[in-house]
Amino acid sequence: NNGHQLLKPILSNEDTLSVNPTWGTNDHANNNGHGTMMAGLVGYGDFENILSSRGTVLITHQLCSVKILPPPNQEPNPIELWGDITSQAISNAEIQNTNKVLLFCMAIASQEDVDKGRPSSWSGAIDNLTYNEGNNQRLIIICAGNVEDVDTYINYPDINYTTSILNPSQSWNALIIGAYTTKVIVNDTRFNTHVPVANRNELSPYSTTSLTWEKKWPLKPDVVFEGGNLLRTPANTITGHNDLDLLSTSKNFNISKPLDTFWATSAATAKASWFAGKVANEYPEAWAETIRGLIVHSASWTVEMLQQMEVTNGNRNSFKNLMRVFGYGIPNLERALYSSESALTYISQEI
Repeated sequence: NNGHQLLKPILSNEDTLSVNPTWGTNDHANNNGHGTMMAGLVGYGDFENILSSRGTVLITHQLCSVKILPPPNQEPNPIELWGDITSQAISNAEIQNTNKVLLFCMAIASQEDVDKGRPSSWSGAIDNLTYNEGNNQRLIIICAGNVEDVDTYINYPDINYTTSILNPSQSWNALIIGAYTTKVIVNDTRFNTHVPVANRNELSPYSTTSLTWEKKWPLKPDVVFEGGNLLRTPANTITGHNDLDLLSTSKNFNISKPLDTFWATSAATAKASWFAGKVANEYPEAWAETIRGLIVHSASWTVEMLQQMEVTNGNRNSFKNLMRVFGYGIPNLERALYSSESALTYISQEI
């Protein structure tokens, strides 16, 4: 919903689109929305830091929204059509924004057609769209998908290790985003007896992995961003708390709070897309592959990630397991933006 005061400067009516005009362009997701909250994070990044600062917020990129899900009263499209729907959405955005640098973000995934990393018609279409017949490649940033059954969060992290990254995130060419978390503090005395499910800098309880995939398929996710955390109660049940979520723009800005909380790999993917927008703004001539490379090569693992996956020096399998959970780790914006100035970096863009 682009009427939000914070979204008006970065998302125009003309750039609010839909694959099917009869669906409308409004955010029909339940509660505080999904697309609107994605838009806030893609546009602004870290709201918590912004709101606690007196500094000026520099807007470096604009948004274009393309609705690809039908309203709740309509049947969803068959899974075999999702590649075509995604292609239509990208075409609509490109037609609307000719002669502009476009990056694509999609935080929708399916549990259908998931088979230990094997390609699907949807992931195959994503690979074709990114490669674009070898000419003018596209950067498509996609969520790894979430552990959906709330009751299973009690089995963290084992449930995350056995729950496969969702379709179409078996795509080789797309940048797939998983989630880690730094959020472990709850400033609410009613929750003093609760403990965070994940420790600081470990895997977010929401995030899926590719540990169950056959070895011949790609190591996914590619990188991880903040996705929030959960709490374990004294009764050994799981509950959420706003302090462990991310802050973003609510679709209900006219009737309730203009900001609300957001979480999981959707939030992480939105943060990744904000990051990519910053890189594209710094290097406007960079190809899609170059932006992707700067993001991935700026990433690193935390000590806690190495410990969580019991990585040992010289053990290749432990490093492969690490990468099937965390990818290449957490990207660093300063390294991605300025590595060409402060480090030995060679980037060759050649046809």
